Amino acid sequence: MDDRYARADLSKRLDPALLEQFASIPTTVISDALVGFGIAAHVVRDVRRVSGSSSSTLVGSAVTIRYAPIDAPHPPHEAPYLASRIIERASPRDVLVLAAAGAPYAFWGDHMTSHAQRRSVAMAVVDGGARDISRIRALDFPLYARGTTPETLLPHFEAVAYNEAVTCGGVEVEPGDVIAADEDGVVVVPLEIAAAVLETARARRELEEEAETSGDVEDPFAVYDRIYRDGWAKGS
Repeated sequence: MDDRYARADLSKRLDPALLEQFASIPTTVISDALVGFGIAAHVVRDVRRVSGSSSSTLVGSAVTIRYAPIDAPHPPHEAPYLASRIIERASPRDVLVLAAAGAPYAFWGDHMTSHAQRRSVAMAVVDGGARDISRIRALDFPLYARGTTPETLLPHFEAVAYNEAVTCGGVEVEPGDVIAADEDGVVVVPLEIAAAVLETARARRELEEEAETSGDVEDPFAVYDRIYRDGWAKGS
């Protein structure tokens, strides 16, 4: 029996209660916290939200798929991995991260979207193109991609790895890492420091909210001096 998928199924995720708390924090604040921890590469570059209307931060656990160019033509079902089977194995609030090195083809479409929604997938992040955008937007599925194109990945690319470390938009993503996204973009929080990053981000957000309600407008940049002084930029 082919157990490639079972061997690669995601086994580590952040505690759901902690994951939920990330949803109340903008990606800008999470990004600042990651800088404080010395994580320079954490923003997925060159992707934008092409579908989804949520105004809050979307969060989930990374399930990774890596694509590579096809060496010789063959039927699609003979690919090392099939995205449809990977989606079938996804858990609620997982985030599908498709690493395609920015290739100018559609790696995501409406059928994958419908399938993902049935599995309660949180969103998809595609370092490549997507298509069927009108249908995907009608479904209000959160999708981040480099752009749109009518051209399928077949017969150019195929999925060659599932739940292995990948590079997506210049950022290394490990299976189980926390993915957070909103209108500003997508950030990756390494699973092993996610709880600490959350604590730092929450503290920074509280300082910002305190400044916003203090009524002190004589020095609008004083809050940032305080944030630095209180150590958020040190990851403490």
